[in-house]
Amino acid sequence: MFTGRSCSRSISRWSEAITTAGAACRYLADPPHPAVGLAYYQQGELHRLRGDLDHAEADYRQASRYGHDPVPGIALLELTRGQAPSAVVTIGRALQEYRKPLERPALLAAAVEIRRAAEIWTGRERLPGS
Repeated sequence: MFTGRSCSRSISRWSEAITTAGAACRYLADPPHPAVGLAYYQQGELHRLRGDLDHAEADYRQASRYGHDPVPGIALLELTRGQAPSAVVTIGRALQEYRKPLERPALLAAAVEIRRAAEIWTGRERLPGS
């Protein structure tokens, strides 16, 4: 259970995490480092989880600009915005395209969350790529 004190500590840690991610993005961007896209992606995840959807979208776009695929985060953002059909298509496309074993667990976890939320869990319908 959160008390006022633990809740404010938790909020402080989220803020610290976002500040740290922002610093990493700035540090890695000039000159561009191969990890800058990942840094923007992680910052986008923090913003999405806190409900700051516009900043999350901007971070995911920056991640893509620097060569890091913003999926599954962008699909989960679409879902959060009530765009379940788009989320299903986005995650389905990623599942069809990704062949790297280390990338699949995050995609599969997001696909389950999106499927459940979109009520495509009946067994009669299949998520594209699954």
